[in-house]
Amino acid sequence: MGKLVRDAVPFTTPTWFVSAVGIVEIVVGLWFLYGRRLKWLLPLFATHMFSTFSVLVFLPGVAFQYANPWQLSMTGEFGV
Repeated sequence: MGKLVRDAVPFTTPTWFVSAVGIVEIVVGLWFLYGRRLKWLLPLFATHMFSTFSVLVFLPGVAFQYANPWQLSMTGEFGV
């Protein structure tokens, strides 16, 4: 999964980037569970969701089967 994260980003990533993405996911999830100051969470959540769906844009060969946008691959369905 780390390779998918690195490949989906259109710029070169340092070695700590995948770990930082994982930490951000945990922070977002815990923040939603906490339920306070959700307006502050919105920009972080929107950025994270944009980057999650960037796999569909930057790696369509990995995300879709047979170049068909109606057929997600296993990576496109569960990796996104």
